[in-house]
Amino acid sequence: MKVGKNSQGFTIVELLIVIVVIAILAAVTIVAYNGVSNRAKAAAAQSAVSQAAKKIMSYASINNDQFPATLSDGGVADNGGMVFQYSYDNSSSPRKFCITATGSNVSYFKNNTTQQSPVAGACPGHGLNGSPSITNLATNPGALVNTNGWNVGSSNSQSYSATGGPSGSGAVTATRTGTVGSTFVEFGLTNSATIYTPVVAGETYTSSFWASASNNSSAKYCILTRFYDAGGSQVDSNSSTGCENYPDNTWNRWSRTDVAPANAVRIRIIAIGGTNVAVGTSITMSQVMLTQGSTLYTYADGTSPNWVWNGTANASSSSGTPL
Repeated sequence: MKVGKNSQGFTIVELLIVIVVIAILAAVTIVAYNGVSNRAKAAAAQSAVSQAAKKIMSYASINNDQFPATLSDGGVADNGGMVFQYSYDNSSSPRKFCITATGSNVSYFKNNTTQQSPVAGACPGHGLNGSPSITNLATNPGALVNTNGWNVGSSNSQSYSATGGPSGSGAVTATRTGTVGSTFVEFGLTNSATIYTPVVAGETYTSSFWASASNNSSAKYCILTRFYDAGGSQVDSNSSTGCENYPDNTWNRWSRTDVAPANAVRIRIIAIGGTNVAVGTSITMSQVMLTQGSTLYTYADGTSPNWVWNGTANASSSSGTPL
């Protein structure tokens, strides 16, 4: 007598159940691992910034309460994938410093005034979570308190509003009073050429501004850049770009990218009118931004969140995390 074998495999339903269970277990494991990993990264950055801050404070305690000029002076150095950023002000009262530690794209910062315990984020002006900070090289880009560095071209009258630009920034307006010339508003050089925006020959720069013009239906408006050497002589022959018939009295952002030519040390950024610019036509310009490289960033200056002035407010370059 033969004994039959009753062999039976998994049904489709059973296989699907097994697959779903495995997927759920895998998802739970991944979430748990990521949580542990993120906590470990945060703990490492917190520990690193705390230890670095202690070294900075220790340096000050034996140097007449003066914070070190550099991290290396304070005995702090990048290590094990942990990168530090540091800023200080020994002229303020009280003296202050701020330090950011970033490891595995996780940033924590600490200072001696408002944040004496590590907190997620970065000091104003520092890069955040592995994203480097950028610098707006324009030294009075929002015209918030005055028009230093701003001019209007020939055959134009100039007016100024401390809050007439986008988001309440300052703005400079040029109104055509004659028919000579096509230049409207200029930023970067004063008559004495003592206030200007610096550049380095051979480097790439992206310049931009916001502008609003009248009588756009019959005239085109463009962005133009001019580069100058140390003696004030123009060293380029750029053509205007971005020429458009924009809607009347609406804010538009104009931008362009250039390579600074040989011997260039400064730049002038210009809102320029094309043909058919009638007497009485006006253009208002605000929020100038000049950054190194070919990326067009959202406008920011020392008044923007997590940004700082690199010198006197509204009279120096400014740096921070891209907005």
